[in-house]
Amino acid sequence: MNLIRKFTTLSCILLLAGTFFLTGCQKGGFRENGTGKDISFRASISKPQTKAAYSGREYTDEGKQYERIDWESGDVLRIYSNEASHRYLEQNWADYTISTVSTPADRYSSANIVPAEGNGLVWGNPGTYHFYGVYPASASGAAGESGFSFAGAIDANQGQWSASANKIPQYGYMAAVATQVVSEDDSEAPAISLDFYPCFSSFDVDLKSKDRDITVTKFELISDAEALAGPFTVSFAGTTRTIDCSAATAKTASITFPEGTTITTTQELRFTFFALPQDLTKLSIRFTILSDDPTQTQTHTLKLAKKNGDELNYLTFEGCKKHKITGLQMEGSWNFKTITLIGEAIEWTEEEFEVESDNMPQASQFEVTGDNVFTVYELHPTDANRQYRQTWVLGANTATVSFKIFSPVGGTYEIVPQGATDSFTVQGSLSGNINSRTDASVTKVTFTVTPAAGAAAGDEIWFKVLVKDPDGVQYNIDSETQLYDSRGYHKFRIDDPLQ
Repeated sequence: MNLIRKFTTLSCILLLAGTFFLTGCQKGGFRENGTGKDISFRASISKPQTKAAYSGREYTDEGKQYERIDWESGDVLRIYSNEASHRYLEQNWADYTISTVSTPADRYSSANIVPAEGNGLVWGNPGTYHFYGVYPASASGAAGESGFSFAGAIDANQGQWSASANKIPQYGYMAAVATQVVSEDDSEAPAISLDFYPCFSSFDVDLKSKDRDITVTKFELISDAEALAGPFTVSFAGTTRTIDCSAATAKTASITFPEGTTITTTQELRFTFFALPQDLTKLSIRFTILSDDPTQTQTHTLKLAKKNGDELNYLTFEGCKKHKITGLQMEGSWNFKTITLIGEAIEWTEEEFEVESDNMPQASQFEVTGDNVFTVYELHPTDANRQYRQTWVLGANTATVSFKIFSPVGGTYEIVPQGATDSFTVQGSLSGNINSRTDASVTKVTFTVTPAAGAAAGDEIWFKVLVKDPDGVQYNIDSETQLYDSRGYHKFRIDDPLQ
């Protein structure tokens, strides 16, 4: 596959894991006054599974593609039981830690685990036992007579991407279930096999430019159907697993990139993005990139669908699997040109920003005015002709900041001062409701920034802008009001930082 010329998606790689074993002190007999035998666990291979970090190695087996995902030493998982209990504590769960990890040559991986605090679950009376494994251990779970459930959440704002960051411990939920019947006649308590299955979906995005450098500031996944992020629950009735995402409402999820994140003809950008563990339809992807004017950005949106005449056929992305998007074609402009979906090339169709839903956060940039208030720009570290970070110099004067918030209509906004807040007086409409986007009622925000008594040279302040939609989902819209992804925040300072 020529990654420079094509943009391929729906190469669906199943998440998989490897075997791990629990070893511990074995004491004879079932539970009696805290002397019961430790329960030995063994996690066997199942398809698909997950582990705590992507290995970057892909394998093909029985016509399907897999990427091995390895446990990492120190990972902690939790095992619950309706019938077993902790050796010494009044609880029916125990945490277990990955102690040693092997490096296999094939798609299977293995690791040893030990009780995180020296003691784990032990056998009680003979009978039928139910065991439930959860990763990460921090996932809130509860086991009872009717089964087991735990809660998880995928963030709509997944923060800033880092090449070294591993977000599977944060979003890579997985669960396992097993039952075992033991009797008084058993001469040796059996080892319990646990098969871990993923409770999250992911998208592996790999981009490279054909003919020019492109600075990327933001990636968004957008759904016109199911929620992409928010809370969810995983429940077991016996060994039957059910995932419920009905409480989630966020239909846009995003990740930002550090300043200067650039794709070129030789330098690709690869990142992993997470979504709820359910089938997803009517998806679009949107990139925000810098234009030739570094103070301006462009947004490029593509529906993940194929055209059949005038009909648009969206693809379905199965839940609890990893979907791979690779390659990029650009010709002579900043516009993305084509991608290939299931072997068929389609044109990149942009959606104008103005036609987005009233629920999508949109705002204008800060406009700053004031007598004897002036702005200074740092120069870009690699381009002396390019304006870079911006600072408004106040001296003893007052700056007035104004901008408009167009959506989410019916939601609320909040301006949050940052930095040397005690050195400045900020007054104005720092919070309120977001009205209709029509000219007559559009939300206009104005506030002033004035140095306070005792402010000194070097003191500076800046502002975060947060909005909530009518469902209570919060978004940070600094990239709309200040373009902070590329230039940094608008800062207000007593003195000139360049002198």
